[in-house]
Amino acid sequence: MKKNVNRIMVQITIAFLVLFLAACGNQTQTSSTKESPKTAEAAGGKELETIKVRFTHNLPTSHHVALGAEKFAELVKEKSNGKIEVSVFPSGQLFDDKSTPEAISTGSVEMGTSLVSGWAGSIPATDLFNLPLFHSYDAVHKGLEAGISDVFNTEFNKYNSHVLAWMDYGFGYMASKDEALSTAEAYKGKRIRVPSPIVARYVQLLGGTPVSIGGGEVIPSLQRGTIDSASSGITSYVSRHYYEYTDYFTGPDLFAIFPIVVNLDWWNSLSDDARAILEEAGAEAQVWVAAEAQKADEEALVVLEEKGMKFEKRQVDSFKEVDDQIIKEFIDTTGETGKKLVDIAKSIPQ
Repeated sequence: MKKNVNRIMVQITIAFLVLFLAACGNQTQTSSTKESPKTAEAAGGKELETIKVRFTHNLPTSHHVALGAEKFAELVKEKSNGKIEVSVFPSGQLFDDKSTPEAISTGSVEMGTSLVSGWAGSIPATDLFNLPLFHSYDAVHKGLEAGISDVFNTEFNKYNSHVLAWMDYGFGYMASKDEALSTAEAYKGKRIRVPSPIVARYVQLLGGTPVSIGGGEVIPSLQRGTIDSASSGITSYVSRHYYEYTDYFTGPDLFAIFPIVVNLDWWNSLSDDARAILEEAGAEAQVWVAAEAQKADEEALVVLEEKGMKFEKRQVDSFKEVDDQIIKEFIDTTGETGKKLVDIAKSIPQ
């Protein structure tokens, strides 16, 4: 009888120890899970998805904005450990500048970049940078940070698109023969190549005749005398040899910028981790391109000076009446969105 009692007591003790150890094990496991959520996620949860992305643009591969697209792709690959692969298609291989906005918004391509005012058909407010509101790179960057980027994204979202980053192309200047277009008076009677409808309207208000032609047609037109002046970036003055056919350049008078835009449906389908990687890479590429743009401008200025082109700064006060008029017309066209953008731009010290 006593032996049976002892046997029962041993069995009870063993059972108690088993339960105690099991409880400790569960507590340890719970503690471990709380301390290392990433380990748990890797063991049985989500890993960063493998993503292949097509990036379209129409610029030559040597241009600093095109190099910025390649830089962005490299950064994405590095930050995602190769899980996100961005394939860049330059020089219009997939879509040209005119078709890129529609291609992105309809999902024909996931991502791309083109001149922001190329979106003006759907988003009239993207003509903002063609207005005489910005006179330095710093002013542009501060304007974007002060809310311009957010306002634009609200508008882009309406067209199933999302702006990921901004890449500086650079300031536009006026190259001219015989006299510098540094005052409003100098524009009168001049035939001037313009890059967009709003710039054409600006030239009309100044008493000039706008001529809408492609960049490749400028030099032949200067040679034939069918234009007297042309609006473009000074890096183009070097690459297209403007200095052989014009004597002066003045400015800056407008700013060219290329947003990296993604299809919004595609963007929303990504995980938070994937979006964070793309945003971080976009921010770093934006800074890299800004530095390259300013470096390219500085190098171009040296070349143009060596080639004999003379620079005259735009006399801002001389243009005030026409500047106010073109800005008013922009706000009339774009409504509250345009007014909000202009107010932000005007609040930035130049």
